[in-house]
Amino acid sequence: MQIRGNTIYGNADGIMLGWSNGCTIENNTIRDNSSVGMSFDTAPNNIFRNNTVSNNTHAGISMAGLGQSNNLIENNTVSKNGNYGINIAATTRNSVIRFNTISECSTGIRIGEHSAAHANYGNRIYNNDFIGNTIQAVDNSPEADYWDNGLSQGGNYWSTWTTPDANGDGFVDLPFQVPGGYGRDDFPYARSQGWLPTILTTVLKNGVMGQSYLDTLAATGGIRPFVWLVSAGTLPPGLNLSSPSGTITGIPSLLGQWQFTVTLRDSLSRTTSKQFSLTIGSAGWFQTNGPNGGIINTMVVSGNNLHAGTNRGVFLSTNSGTSWTALNTGLPITSVRALAVSTGNLFAGTDLGVFRSTNNGQSWNEINTGLSNTLVRSLILSGTNLFAGTAGGSIFLSTNNGASWTPANTGLTNMTVRALVASGNNLLAGTWDRGIFLSTNNGTSWTRVVTGLTSQDVRALTMLGTNLFAGTAGGVFLSTNNGASWSAVNVGMTNLSVTAFAVIGSNIFAGTEDGVFYSTNNGSSWTAVNTGLTNRHVRAFAVSGSNLWAGTYSGVFLSSNNGTTWFAVNAGLTSTFVRALAAGGSNLFAGTFDGGVFLSTNNGSLWSNVNTGLRPTRIHSLAISGENLFAGTYREGVWCRPLAGIVTYVEERSGAEPPRDFSLFQNFPNPFNPTTTIRFELPERAFVSLKIYDILGREVETLIHRELGTGRYDVIWNARSHPSGVYCYTLNAGDRVETRRLVLLK
Repeated sequence: MQIRGNTIYGNADGIMLGWSNGCTIENNTIRDNSSVGMSFDTAPNNIFRNNTVSNNTHAGISMAGLGQSNNLIENNTVSKNGNYGINIAATTRNSVIRFNTISECSTGIRIGEHSAAHANYGNRIYNNDFIGNTIQAVDNSPEADYWDNGLSQGGNYWSTWTTPDANGDGFVDLPFQVPGGYGRDDFPYARSQGWLPTILTTVLKNGVMGQSYLDTLAATGGIRPFVWLVSAGTLPPGLNLSSPSGTITGIPSLLGQWQFTVTLRDSLSRTTSKQFSLTIGSAGWFQTNGPNGGIINTMVVSGNNLHAGTNRGVFLSTNSGTSWTALNTGLPITSVRALAVSTGNLFAGTDLGVFRSTNNGQSWNEINTGLSNTLVRSLILSGTNLFAGTAGGSIFLSTNNGASWTPANTGLTNMTVRALVASGNNLLAGTWDRGIFLSTNNGTSWTRVVTGLTSQDVRALTMLGTNLFAGTAGGVFLSTNNGASWSAVNVGMTNLSVTAFAVIGSNIFAGTEDGVFYSTNNGSSWTAVNTGLTNRHVRAFAVSGSNLWAGTYSGVFLSSNNGTTWFAVNAGLTSTFVRALAAGGSNLFAGTFDGGVFLSTNNGSLWSNVNTGLRPTRIHSLAISGENLFAGTYREGVWCRPLAGIVTYVEERSGAEPPRDFSLFQNFPNPFNPTTTIRFELPERAFVSLKIYDILGREVETLIHRELGTGRYDVIWNARSHPSGVYCYTLNAGDRVETRRLVLLK
């Protein structure tokens, strides 16, 4: 007989097996019966498993009558039954009671009470989970009853149990018996599966790079002392796991997320394992511990390697600037002015010439054979050719990775080479006071190409298609024949002191000391595009899509219509002497003279200071590399901050037709770790604010604060720097407000 998948309630006994043999009863719910949920009465060889037995008045499971033998009771949940969870009341023999969870009953398991000696024997009761219950042994016979998980004593069985200490998991051996007969013993247990070690910790707290970390893994069960170990994966660098205590301590030295498995072994060599994830983030900016080279002259990225050329040589970081190593073996401690990377080779241009490393900077060799002027100011690779421009007006060529140099100066007069640019097979050199020189034969010979170049102070060279532009102290010059001849292209320019170029598509912009000029026809004519540009001393440009930003002495200005109009975008920008701009996606960074670094996620409409942990405030340069933002500072080295946690990505989704209603959707995924997408729709243009709040109503982050047009939007929130918990996100758009909840689960 089989009884499966039923709900049985409201009877005296839910199920009674009387003189029944070989029945299987499983996956039933047996509840709210006035006496017993499951009653065995002289019923051998039955299986009772995977049932839920609850709220029965007398007992959950009762084994009464004669001839109870060879029954299997396993994997049942027995709770809230009046007197007993399981009552072994008569001659029950050779049965197995295992893997059951017993809770909220007056007595978890009751054994005994029959006039015959050794009435109950041979039963194996093990690996049951007693939650806040007791085990009771009662004997009315002249001899004690014994029961156990396998050890035989005179045909009966003996059990070795353990009593919990104050923490619920201490271990003292205790024979389970009724001493002297005709008595009763009660033994309390927190959990009977205490002999099985279990790791209780589910989540490790995240850490901050450079700050002390401490977290302790918790466990129950098992026989102490324990041995903890990392059995797969690795801990974050700088952290260690204490073998006897399970405590993880140290100072993490590298950003990132680590997956690893921890294994616990008790004194009986029983083990259990659990996988963990631990994220090491940044509280903000952190100093990259160097390089201790004074002024940073140049940086170059190659794969995971970041090299810095300083006034004290070359330094390497392989961990996003966390640590630096001086790489000066064979390299004189001198100012490194330029770095260049070619397959398998790293070149350094210094005040003492050019040096090459073939092992990522571990050692250097001087490669100055034939290089008579060693004050190198620029390096450029053109195919397999390496050119070095020097302060003394010389250019040198190496075709063998710097093993030897050949002066490439024929035709060059003594002047400072300020810029080099490769155009196809041609090489052009811009100089301080002698104009531009052209080589069509890899520097074997040079020809001064200044026909039409009336200003000899060349500050910059750039290419637009096949056209070459030169920015000088006397305006912009164009060459359409690789520099053979130049023509001034300054029609419409009222200031000829050119400081910067920017290119958007086929259009070129020139920044000067008195504003911005714009040309749509390769410089044939220029139009001043300064409407709204209240400070016209342009120091830097940044381009992203159709947006053009100008950094000035009075902050940042934005134009999204090719410079026709400019708008000051300085809200929150407390330092307005902007020296550097860096754009990445929808995020714009500004490096300032005395205020550190600022971030805008809305095209500059609102800036926020991102200087947490950043000591120096004088920023010379900014660079985005992979997932990190680097800041070159004045005499305080390179500093790094991960982009994750300080930037928000906003994407406008396309649709067949504009949305008709204002809608804020549930984020996905939810729960999440550490990024989630928030989607909303706007039926009309509106000023939008999207903010994150914690469960106490405190604002923790602003994701959007700007005007958006009609459309569908996805916003990605990276919550890497926030703790696990319940958060709310609120969208304000015009007069509409809506809030939803999200769950960060690390």
